[in-house]
Order: sequence, then C-alpha cells, then structure tokens
Amino acid sequence: MKSPQEEEHNPAELFSRWIIQPLEKLRSIPNGDGAFIALGAAFSLYERYVKSSLAQLGQAEGPDEFRRFAATDLGIKEELFNRFWGSYRDGIQHSLQPKRYTSGKIRYGWEVGDAHGALPTLFAPSADLRIVCINPWKFIDLVLVRYQSRPDLIDFKDSWKFGVIKSSSILMEGQAEITMSAQPHAGDSQALTVCDVKTGISPEAP
Repeated sequence: MKSPQEEEHNPAELFSRWIIQPLEKLRSIPNGDGAFIALGAAFSLYERYVKSSLAQLGQAEGPDEFRRFAATDLGIKEELFNRFWGSYRDGIQHSLQPKRYTSGKIRYGWEVGDAHGALPTLFAPSADLRIVCINPWKFIDLVLVRYQSRPDLIDFKDSWKFGVIKSSSILMEGQAEITMSAQPHAGDSQALTVCDVKTGISPEAP
C-alpha cells in the first residue's frame, strides 16, 4: 500500500527524469567531455535491457547467455562484443576509463571519436595491436532507442524496479525535513540545491 507521502510517477516519466535529462546535460558539455560518465550510465542501461529481455523470454541470464543475446542484438560477432564489453564496460564501470590490456601477444587499446559509428569496430594498425573504436554518443543513443521501442522493459525486473519519490526520508519519519546537498551557485557561495528523497524497498510479503 502506497504511503500518502509517495508521489505517483510511471516508469517512463522516471526514465526521462532520472536518465534522459541528466544525459542531455552531459551531452551539452563542450568537446564531448561528458562522454565517459554518460557511457557508464549507458552500459548499466544496456545490461538492464539485455537481462530484462532474457527474463521476459524466460531464458537464463548468465554470462554466456548475456554475451550471445547482446552480440545478436547489436549485430556484431560475439568475439568483438567480448572485446568491447571487457574493455569499455568493465574499464569504465570499475575505473572510469576504458581498459587497455595485452592478451597473448596482442595489445588491445581503445579510441572514441566522431569518426566512429554507434557499433564497436576493431582496427588493426599493426600485427600486434588492435584498437576497439566507437562513437560514444551514438552508442548511447542506440541504447536509449532500445527503451523507446520497448518501454515495457524499463521496469520489467522486480528487483530493479524504479524507486518512488517521497516528501521525506524514511529515516525522518514524522518530520518535515528533506535532504539537501551543498552546491554553490555563481555569486552565491551559500546556496543549497534541494534533492528530493528517492527510495526503493521490496514490497511486503502478502
């Protein structure tokens, strides 16, 4: 049963507020400098999309199933997907930069830029070097389009359902306080940016 303090928002609205709008702010940063942060969000969203798709199909969501589905979905070979995911997703989600590494006698690196496409490609400038290339914002848009065409997957998995917006924190039950974060504005070093309370708790057992 919903608390009267909880505001009603459908998943598509929350997707816009919590994902689309922040990504657009990152997109507006000059020189594409918001791309690495935005890619972190895109990889989380794509993983959510793939696993939600597998769950809806009643299929296992293990690593092998994930890789096969994702490679097919993107229309690339599974080997290329593994190189891309291992370098970009693992690198950015763990260390905020794509990972460069050596496998066997081959060095693997990365390159992002406007000249590349939405899908990863593998460039071989020398016999011992492979570069995984991508246009980060085109890939981000590709991920977002997946949810535009399948909005039913936004909130499909119960464990990942979007939270709710509340007028007060569960830690401040009965109080009228809200959370705030200090963020100076131009010309006002004492200004505070209000952050509404967002929460996610599993429903009570029936």
